[in-house]
Amino acid sequence: MLLIFLRTCTRAMAVLAVALVPSFGWAFKIVGDVYFDPGSSVLSGEQIDYLDQQKCKAGSEPLKEMVVIGHASPRERNAKDLSLARALAVKEWLVANTGWDANSIHAEGKGARQPVADDATDVGSAKNRRVELESISDGRYRYSPPSPQCRLVRWEAAFLATEGDSAMVVARSLARTGWVRAPTLYRSALQHRRDDLFTRLPHAGIATTRMQRIEIAGMALAFGKFDYFTDWLRREGRVLDVKQRDALLQAACKGEGSAAGRAEVIRLLHAAGAESRTPAGLQCAVAGIDQAQVVDAYLAGGAQRFIDADMVVAAGRSPAVLERLLAWGGNPASRPVQGATLFHTSRLKTVADVQRLLGWGLDINAKGRIFPSSPETTPLREALGYASVEVLDFMKQAGADIGGEEGKELLWETRIIANQLWLLRNGAPLLNAGDAVVSVARQGDVALPVLEALHERGVDLGATDERGMSALGVAIERYAPALVRFLVAQGVSLQVRTWQDAAFRPALEVAEDLSEVVPQLACMSHGPCHAVPFLSVVDPERQRKKNEILRILGAVAS
Repeated sequence: MLLIFLRTCTRAMAVLAVALVPSFGWAFKIVGDVYFDPGSSVLSGEQIDYLDQQKCKAGSEPLKEMVVIGHASPRERNAKDLSLARALAVKEWLVANTGWDANSIHAEGKGARQPVADDATDVGSAKNRRVELESISDGRYRYSPPSPQCRLVRWEAAFLATEGDSAMVVARSLARTGWVRAPTLYRSALQHRRDDLFTRLPHAGIATTRMQRIEIAGMALAFGKFDYFTDWLRREGRVLDVKQRDALLQAACKGEGSAAGRAEVIRLLHAAGAESRTPAGLQCAVAGIDQAQVVDAYLAGGAQRFIDADMVVAAGRSPAVLERLLAWGGNPASRPVQGATLFHTSRLKTVADVQRLLGWGLDINAKGRIFPSSPETTPLREALGYASVEVLDFMKQAGADIGGEEGKELLWETRIIANQLWLLRNGAPLLNAGDAVVSVARQGDVALPVLEALHERGVDLGATDERGMSALGVAIERYAPALVRFLVAQGVSLQVRTWQDAAFRPALEVAEDLSEVVPQLACMSHGPCHAVPFLSVVDPERQRKKNEILRILGAVAS
């Protein structure tokens, strides 16, 4: 009854309970959703095939509990009873076809109280008519990925195995018997990159409703089939209502295909009467990659009134998009509620990039969050992860602060060796020697120059972190003979503690325990991984590094 409990307790209690699930050896999993036709609780062909696929994926994984939660659209009558009927229909199928105990499967109906999409649109309403499946299984064993046979449901395997006229015969049979909806056939062809099937389906003699054709057009748009979408829009665009046009306009912001093709579709939708009534489409385009043309198309269609601080700062990742927003009236000095600026999000590739931001009056030491849930950061901290030493030098000359409270963690904000050396040579504070040397040692032999720089600053290379781990112990575990040689030469303690050990052990003993074999990969057969034999294969590089470490430590011991 754990899943039932999680649904009745407060948010804080639920978070705590979910956090404790692994400690009991259980694995919590959201299985998926089953969707229903309007006003119906009857499982049809598609839903049955989907459940059969989930049964295949579960394999021999032992089920502890499953909850099936029914939902309805606010448009539907008797939503509470209908949602429960849907949940019970799924439960009955699972009990009859999986062998799972009925007492382990709990059904409940939520009515129309928990929509996941905008019910004002047909697409949103379809997503709200659903049953959610959540399970808890035995997590004490590692289970292999599902069999490849589970990837396709039976009808889909038959459809995709054929070509040309034969495939269309299968498609007509599936659609006319009601086993599969026509849009699902199009989706299958698109998802499996079967352009030959997608282009033939409109001529296969399969009847479609107006709503189904809108759904298919939306799929074509998402998969970058702009010619298909454009032809459909010219034929049926005039009969679309305002909400349908606007929903397609918003959906055009992302997907497959070229940005130029997507921008042309947006212009056609504007010409057909679609309007950006919310910032959603423009926000989506700004957040994308290489979407400058798409952003331009939205702005030209009237979305410029939605430009705000969040969009301007988010556009820092794409200079071309930022240029468009500024040309349409965006303010480069914008600062969202969470405090980030263009200094935080822009890629500072050259000194000129820094000079431009300073010219706009931005604070080089501004503190803010790039995302609401992310920690507070500064422009220098962000730049350390990618910028050149030349750019960092200029930022320091311009007043960027690498000391004080902000500097205490800067050393491990970057894994670029040159930038770590820059921090050390410019006096970045090190408040905990143990954390510093252990963090550097985790990078392996490439970090030897950084360890040498720490030694030059007088840092105790034998210091330990709060768990008692030292740089030497980490270097041994990381198969880093160059680090081991340097640390031993500096006279660090040869008693080390690894993450697996509760007590300190001689470094030579730890090195002798190093494995020489290739790490075990996840097994690919169906069933528990522990049932699959593991063939030990010696890794020559690991073997060489281990032997070198043993020679170094053995020479000291003798």
